[in-house]
Amino acid sequence: MEIAPTLYRLQQAELERADCAQRLAQAVAILGDSSQVEAAAAQAKAAQAALIKAQAAVRELELEIQTVKSKKAATEERMFSGKVTNPKELASLQSESEALQRRIAKLEDDLLEALIALEEAQANADAASARLAEATAQREAQVADLTRRRGELEQRIAHLDATVAEIRASLTPDNLSLYEYLARRKGNRPVALLTRANVCSACGVSVPIAIAQQARDRTQVAFCPSCERILHVEG
Repeated sequence: MEIAPTLYRLQQAELERADCAQRLAQAVAILGDSSQVEAAAAQAKAAQAALIKAQAAVRELELEIQTVKSKKAATEERMFSGKVTNPKELASLQSESEALQRRIAKLEDDLLEALIALEEAQANADAASARLAEATAQREAQVADLTRRRGELEQRIAHLDATVAEIRASLTPDNLSLYEYLARRKGNRPVALLTRANVCSACGVSVPIAIAQQARDRTQVAFCPSCERILHVEG
């Protein structure tokens, strides 16, 4: 058996499997996180509530202005009808009419401010609604992409699991124990490539010719004298 090449294939399959599992976990986490849409929906709801409140304030002021104007008109009609001749009563009606006019002027100023606030509330509600629509569209596209990617990763992981199981079954207990021992010590990278210039790709140290020749004999196991990884020669 070509030991180093087999162990290198096992290492690469397990590394890819770990990478796929990490990317799958990330995809699943993002699929379960709809916080951006929820935040946009909350903002749109708040903006709509503010709009409704602003609309109600305008209607209330318009109704109050109409009521005060009607009262003023009734006061003036009585004052000019000729039915009231008492000077004090006429003066009282005149004062009431003037007070109502001042009230109307104040209410109309308030209405102007309310209309400006309504315009701002409408703009905010429209913008929030647009942001919600955009966030929803982006989320739908993201979910579709992540769902496809999740399926692909799950298939790839299943294939890699089968590959890893097959390679492990082909190894002797001693070789598998050696691989697992070094994997624990070397960050799951127990095998390093040996370059044509006889340099260990993991630590960058030049390997003696004798060890390099041993590594090129695929039936033997050679170790980097520096990082102690198993050396594998491709090709």
